[in-house]
Amino acid sequence: MSEPHRHHRLLGHAAILTTAVLWGSLIPLFDILLAHIDLFALSMIRYDVAGLLLLGGVVITGGTAWLRGLPYGKILLLGMVGMAGFATFYTLAIAYSAPGTAIVINTATPIISAAFAALVYRMPFEKGTGIAFLLAAIGAATSSLGGEGASYEFDIRGGEFFLVIAAICWAWYSINAQSWLAGLSQTQLTAVTLSAGGIGVTVVFLVAAGFGAARLPAHLPGDILALLAFITLGATITGAVCWNFAVGRLGVIIATLYLNLLPVIGMITAAAIGRPPTAMQLVGGGIVIVGLAQLQLRRLRALPQRYAGSPAPVAASSSGLATSRGRESDT
Repeated sequence: MSEPHRHHRLLGHAAILTTAVLWGSLIPLFDILLAHIDLFALSMIRYDVAGLLLLGGVVITGGTAWLRGLPYGKILLLGMVGMAGFATFYTLAIAYSAPGTAIVINTATPIISAAFAALVYRMPFEKGTGIAFLLAAIGAATSSLGGEGASYEFDIRGGEFFLVIAAICWAWYSINAQSWLAGLSQTQLTAVTLSAGGIGVTVVFLVAAGFGAARLPAHLPGDILALLAFITLGATITGAVCWNFAVGRLGVIIATLYLNLLPVIGMITAAAIGRPPTAMQLVGGGIVIVGLAQLQLRRLRALPQRYAGSPAPVAASSSGLATSRGRESDT
């Protein structure tokens, strides 16, 4: 591994950790927002505002020349199937699944995404990734089951399969966005696909509203508006940009592994807003960290062997995704 390649991968790890922190904070913060906004309206507001802000910002700072000649059919497909598909199926899964069953399947979604990438796109697992996924899934499930006073039922209600579809939608988006839009920076890529995703969730909201299942809030308190702005700017915009940046550097399998940190981050966020973690959540968080730590230790031990020989060209990440296709200027 050459020094520039190593530097690019370190940036990828920093980016995915940023995403994990931002997305993990959504877990307890959504509890607050959903008391004032229904699920479909929340998704539409987040994606529409985020897409307009990010796309507008990129156009203002970089002009419109990069927009010419883009494969807009594929961009619309990425937004509608990938982003909007994930948001819609995840919403339906939470609504129509037993809590305990949903928790178990939800903690397995990173494994589902990685397995999808490996089976469909022939992306190899890095050595130690299997152990990391196993420990991370166990730890995430343990953390999720540590909710104080919660009653978790384990039965099949029909919505659990939607979680699997949601995970596949996100993995499909993450892989194909890097391939189909290889000439764009990660910020530009996220801007156009996030805007397309906004179109998708708007269509879903209108359909749900037609059946009386969704509505826009009549009035929101100032603190709720501030929280909505934080989630839109942080988790939706910054989180998505950092996610695509990390996938471009590390590949979807390694990036997905870090999503097992979400329950741990959620636990820390809950403690910060006055909901301290339970003993089960602390134990689960420790298991997740052990899983990630052993993978990093394997890499550190392999570094002397890699540098003993001649440096390999910067051609592709260890997960099988090309990471040097014009990404040096990505932001």
